[in-house]
Amino acid sequence: MSEPRAGDGRFKTLSAFVLFWIVALVFCLGTLNLVDDHFGRISPGSEILVFGELPFRDFLDPGYFLTEFSSAAMQWLFGRSLVGELLLNALCIATGCLLVSVLTRRVTGSLAGALATGALALLALPRAYDYDKVLFYPLGIWAGWRWLAQPRTGRLTVLAVTLVTAGLYRYDNGAFLLVATIAAVAVVWWDDHRQLLKRVGSLVLAVAVVSALPAVFIQTHGGLVNAADQALAYGVRERERTHLSSYPRIHVGTRIVGLIPVPPSENMVRVRWAAGLAGTERQRLARRFGLDAEVQDGAPERRTWRYVMPDPSTDRLRLLVNDPRVEDTDGIDRSRLVLLNPESRLLRLERWSPVMRVRVLPEAWTVDNAQSVYYYVLLLLPVVSAVLLAVRWRLEREHRAKITLLIVLTALLDVFVLRDPFMARAGGIAGPLAVLGAWAVPRLPLAVSRDRGGRGRRMVRAAAAGAALLVGWSLVIALDWPHQLNDLGSAPSTLTPRLTEFAKMPPELGLLPSGHLAEMVRYVRRCTLPSDRVFISWFQPELFYFAQRGFGGGMSATFGSHWSEPRFQERSITAFETRPTPIVVLRAEDASRFRADYPLLDAYFLRRYRLAGQTNFGNAEVDPDGYRVFVRIDRTPTSLDQETGLPCFGNR
Repeated sequence: MSEPRAGDGRFKTLSAFVLFWIVALVFCLGTLNLVDDHFGRISPGSEILVFGELPFRDFLDPGYFLTEFSSAAMQWLFGRSLVGELLLNALCIATGCLLVSVLTRRVTGSLAGALATGALALLALPRAYDYDKVLFYPLGIWAGWRWLAQPRTGRLTVLAVTLVTAGLYRYDNGAFLLVATIAAVAVVWWDDHRQLLKRVGSLVLAVAVVSALPAVFIQTHGGLVNAADQALAYGVRERERTHLSSYPRIHVGTRIVGLIPVPPSENMVRVRWAAGLAGTERQRLARRFGLDAEVQDGAPERRTWRYVMPDPSTDRLRLLVNDPRVEDTDGIDRSRLVLLNPESRLLRLERWSPVMRVRVLPEAWTVDNAQSVYYYVLLLLPVVSAVLLAVRWRLEREHRAKITLLIVLTALLDVFVLRDPFMARAGGIAGPLAVLGAWAVPRLPLAVSRDRGGRGRRMVRAAAAGAALLVGWSLVIALDWPHQLNDLGSAPSTLTPRLTEFAKMPPELGLLPSGHLAEMVRYVRRCTLPSDRVFISWFQPELFYFAQRGFGGGMSATFGSHWSEPRFQERSITAFETRPTPIVVLRAEDASRFRADYPLLDAYFLRRYRLAGQTNFGNAEVDPDGYRVFVRIDRTPTSLDQETGLPCFGNR
């Protein structure tokens, strides 16, 4: 029998990584959603593409410089549709998770562990708009490790380009990676001050040289001081708004043993009803088909509702799909009359058998507790890892430097990124933490039980196994993995129709993060010119993209008081005077807050605009007069909108 060749192992590893990347890409394409925060990048991208305006110079910007230019590029390539943004996000997230696997393989030597760690980073469910974090943190670690191992000019250049590019997507990305890399350099050359200064100096110089071109561009198109002023002002206000006022609490309860509640059904289906079907008739039919918990899915014109179907029997499904008043369904295999993603057998067994619902500390099995455990794992991991590194300080310098880079980076991310709501932010930083965990967890029992006998070592390992099970349960519950794994199974079959929907232009209103905005979007589309702009006083930047209009006042969002300083308000007033903004919509419930935060803008609106009407634009969650529509006094309406009775400005 011949010996296995080294090339066979490399081919196996490469094949596994390629397969992982393909699966991750399909999963991302099939499951990523563009939430309202994401349009804080997409709408400025449209502003760049359509109006030729630039961040910092022409509109206020938090420092998402390359993020917005990337969005503009995708809209240019794909005809201003959303499919380019989806592809960009999916490619970056899949590649970032692949890099997590590559890094884990380097610190553990295990291919299976590497793939599992990459899958963990993927199933941490990063938000699509965090694609830059998911990609650049592992990429920065990879580039930093290569340079630390062999500080050549080529590797230094790659590292500097990575750090600068990460910083241009979000300035704090580059700052975190730079600080972590310098800390790792200090570990390598801590006993040779001359070499330490030389390496740090060369890194800083390389970053400065690579930064020169974008710095010149920003200086000549708005000014570096102006850009820093906008980004830092926004960052300070955002941190004040989102800081955790208290640490999450874990509630154990008083009962030692008991039953958890009967779990509800997770059999989800979507139904698109025929046009003209009254609400009472729709609800009667839903009850007849065994559909519960009705929730509208998307904009009203989609006529689509999401339901729970506790009893998906063949007869019930046949009755549903064959009814002429049901235009289409999602989640049902019509040929076999079964659900595509049925709830798990374990869940059905728990519902059927009380014995399966017996739990130790039954009041502790909650989503809030799971999220709290997840938070503390993320928070404590760099601390525990630092202790382990100190215990094993005799490791070779290069290895110490790698782990130091990881520890410092994850500590910075914990301190500066894990804010409220932390579950929305944790996915974007999961990659580096997963790599660090893959290094630390196997070493924890050895470090604790190194000087003990066999019995003590077994006890420590049992405790570690119990802790791992607790963490695993927390991840499963907090991140809703059962549903996401179902999505992974159905992603290939839904990929083509999903990409087709994202590729439509003008964009489908069904892709709105909130269907309640649909009527307002239609009004803006009908009643303004493509060259016009619109201003709203709350955070829903998707309005501008779906209405295909620019944002007024040089601000895509005014939530909170992020740019409420007089200098920023005066810039916005100048923008209103020089760029046509015929319509301003203020939310009635925010009137006093807006007046207090933006007094100069509020006074400007009183001088230059008049109240044209009040409406809720069909949004049942807002009072009938919840939106106040103001129109510019020096712009004459061409007609009245038949649907809303509000003024139109020449686009009917």
